[in-house]
Amino acid sequence: MKTFKTKTEVFEYLKKKFMSNGKVIIVKGSTSYGAIKAFSDIDVNVYGEKLEKPYYELIFLKRMPVLISVYFNKYKKGKSIRPLDNMRVIYGRYNCNLIPGSANEKYNPEQGVRRECQMVVDSLFKYLRHKDKKDLERVQKRI
Repeated sequence: MKTFKTKTEVFEYLKKKFMSNGKVIIVKGSTSYGAIKAFSDIDVNVYGEKLEKPYYELIFLKRMPVLISVYFNKYKKGKSIRPLDNMRVIYGRYNCNLIPGSANEKYNPEQGVRRECQMVVDSLFKYLRHKDKKDLERVQKRI
C-alpha cells in the first residue's frame, strides 16, 4: 500500500493516475477541503470519454488508513461554472453538464458485488471514525 505525507501528495497521485483517463477529475465530500483523518474516505469522480468500473484503493496518509473510491462518468462539454462547495477540481475544468453519479445508479451483477463490498468498507470506516452503531446497520443484509 502506498504511503503519503500530505493530502496534496494524495491529490497529485490521483491526478497523475487518472488524467489520461479523463478530462475532469473532482474530489467530492468533506475530504475535498477538510482534514483527512484516520479511516476517512476520499470520493473521486473522473469524467472521460469511456466509462470504467469503479476503482478502490487503500492508502496510508501519514500512518492513517484512508479509502479512495473512484467513479467514472461520461464527459459532456458545457459552459464552465464554479463547482459546488463540497467539490474540488484537481484536473480540468468543471462545467454545467458534469453531474456526479447518483445513489440510484444501475450496476451489472459483477459491479454490484464490487459496489456492495466498497459500501461495507466505507461504512466500517465511518463507524471507526464516529463510533456510531447506525453506520454498521447499513451493512446488514435485508431479506
